[in-house]
Amino acid sequence: MARGNSPTGTSASRDASLDVGRYLLLVGVIALHLMALVPADRFGWWSIAVLNLSHIAVPVYLIVAGYFLSWRTRSYRRCVTQPIIRLVPLHLFWLGIYIVHYEVTMRFAWDWGPQILFNGGPAYHLWFLPALLVALILVAVTSRVAGLWGALLVCAILAAIGLSRGAFHDMLGMPGTAQRAGILMAPMFVWMGAAMRAFFPDRVDRRMIWAIVAVLIVMQAVENAVFSHLSAGHVMIVRAFPLTMFATGAAVFLAIRSIPASLWPQWLVEQSRCTLGVYAVHLLVIYSIGGWIVPTGPVSLLLLVAIVLAISSLIARAMTMIRPLQRFVI
Repeated sequence: MARGNSPTGTSASRDASLDVGRYLLLVGVIALHLMALVPADRFGWWSIAVLNLSHIAVPVYLIVAGYFLSWRTRSYRRCVTQPIIRLVPLHLFWLGIYIVHYEVTMRFAWDWGPQILFNGGPAYHLWFLPALLVALILVAVTSRVAGLWGALLVCAILAAIGLSRGAFHDMLGMPGTAQRAGILMAPMFVWMGAAMRAFFPDRVDRRMIWAIVAVLIVMQAVENAVFSHLSAGHVMIVRAFPLTMFATGAAVFLAIRSIPASLWPQWLVEQSRCTLGVYAVHLLVIYSIGGWIVPTGPVSLLLLVAIVLAISSLIARAMTMIRPLQRFVI
């Protein structure tokens, strides 16, 4: 593995396959956010497939962060301060850009309350950063105090609460409306990454793990279909973190790691180091071109995904050339 800054500030080590895998998963993230532009009468089997597959990306990102979480060698103080120093400026920087863009270009007011720090407001994809921050601190501190198995208990309780507020909300007849509950779900995925670093240090058999991924994706589609039928219309929330996502996310992570770094072209390895910046800026690109190009089917959606990914990648690469901005994209 090469040395460098971790995408989450969790460790100094990188894995080229994981970097490239995270970058390629942006296709699903961008496709998911472009689905908001698709006319309702154009939804079909392909849109269901996009919704099922696109939610895999964020759990894998969280698992990768946990994989590089060096909690054993940190003091309690660094377990708390290092993620804060890395992620809070990053979050505020991109949130500020989206707020300015929104105020300049949009025609109606947004409710700018303190909740924007957690849900991102118009930068709704940035919910990932505060959720990651809480997860990194929680897993690191609880692992230091009670070991990985003690941390598992805490994370499992939070995940159970999150499932009751999300995928299982309507089926359980819970009060209120279903929510993503990402800040409750994230610690479990980060813990899974830390556990796989401890218990699965070697790469697994590539054919076996990709076969498992295929089976789990089918199982996830079945679960989503069942819960969507019972979800009172909260389809996006149900698909964000279904129960099978824990197994699917872990399997996809292991499948990506099973690919030797030597198989990836060097230009893609270099570009993948800007994944964080591409993730942060892509919604701004969608806002900017969404009024000009509207996806109406799978072909036009893939075309628009390619355009957004290319533009976002160019912006992120350009920012790496300006030293003060490097920390916000790498």
